[in-house]
Amino acid sequence: MQESKPTIELHANARVLVQAAVPISFADLARTFDLYVPFIGSTGYALYHMLATEINYVSVTDVLDHNFLLDSLNLSLPTFVRLRRKLEAVGLVKTFHDTTTSVDTYYYRLLPALSAQDFFKEQLLTGLLYKFVGEERFIVLQKRYGIQGIQKIQGEDVSAHFLQIFKNESTPTIPQQSVRLDMAKPVVKDDHFNFEAFAQLVQGTTVDEINKHRNFLIAQHLLYGVNEQQLANIVSQTVTLDTHEIDQAGMQRALKTQLDTTRSTQPTGNQPQISSVESHDEALSKTAKALVEAANQIPPMHFLSQIKQSRGGFITNSERNIVNDLTTQGILNPPVINVLLHQILIGMDNTSLSRALTETIANEWAQQKVTTATLAIHAIKRHHDQKQQSQQNRQIKTSSRTRNRMAKIEPKMENVTAKQPEYDQKDIQKALAKLKDLKTKD
Repeated sequence: MQESKPTIELHANARVLVQAAVPISFADLARTFDLYVPFIGSTGYALYHMLATEINYVSVTDVLDHNFLLDSLNLSLPTFVRLRRKLEAVGLVKTFHDTTTSVDTYYYRLLPALSAQDFFKEQLLTGLLYKFVGEERFIVLQKRYGIQGIQKIQGEDVSAHFLQIFKNESTPTIPQQSVRLDMAKPVVKDDHFNFEAFAQLVQGTTVDEINKHRNFLIAQHLLYGVNEQQLANIVSQTVTLDTHEIDQAGMQRALKTQLDTTRSTQPTGNQPQISSVESHDEALSKTAKALVEAANQIPPMHFLSQIKQSRGGFITNSERNIVNDLTTQGILNPPVINVLLHQILIGMDNTSLSRALTETIANEWAQQKVTTATLAIHAIKRHHDQKQQSQQNRQIKTSSRTRNRMAKIEPKMENVTAKQPEYDQKDIQKALAKLKDLKTKD
């Protein structure tokens, strides 16, 4: 059995088996609804809730496939996979794919939502929650899961101790059961970074303290392209002397300084060529291939720095936070992030990154399963073609409406025969008589 990967193609008739690390209580579901729904979505929560409910009714002998989940929640297969991956990303579900048997089987292991105290200590999750709900709602949720009732208690603690009430007269033999305390925490992975070796190189703090910041540290490796030794040196330099804790803000300042130093000392001729992408070509052009090569080789923060330097600008704190969030969340791979940065700043000719625009494109690419720089360029081409087709359709509709409008307002020329004036016979006789008189007088 192996843990699922995005490349595995899921079939609707694949078998489903569900397991929970610990019982999922109503309190767990309520906490999931309050704290996780803003970023996993209501449908994602419905999938998690259904798996948590069905766990008591699904056994190894049951023949249950994914069609049951799709029909029950009215989901398409691609939507199901997208929702499942969201649950996996935030640590609520672990997926395992078993190909050792004759029946294609997926095991879904459910983990309860973090306790409120642990949730608000987890920077990745709190950052997502804050981004989606805003400051006002974020503070409301913090208070909801904070101290209830009187905020401050005064006086001396006079509570009874355990041995004052319960005498430990004998030591009975207690049955031992292995309990797996899996935590529903998001995990950022990189197969090329040896985190254990890196932890051994760090000085001035403990391995437990380093593991607390695992996601953040791997994200900095992906962002700045530093190896285990380089990152360990920076962490060791920024560890607080009194508490021996990792200073994330100090680390980011040190990495920024290192990036600026590298940029100022790097010869211009050695920088990979980064120019506009000809996204309208059917196949990748030479320029696009050069972009793919650069995107695969350069870490996102260095990539952004080179774009800014080529245009005479600099990286703002807002842009640094945007790129850091994209990398830390693990939604897009670093080469894809590079193409995204290139498209916004050069392809769309923007002077700086906008969080709204960046997250909109990133969300679209994540749903389209854009995992490589080449796929990102093809996604840009599809968007360009669709936009061009939409413009053509609008022009056709506008032209058609104009012709119809002109046809409606054009005056219709009716073939009306002019009516001759009708004269009385007596009038005609009088007129003839007058003519005769005039001739006689002449």
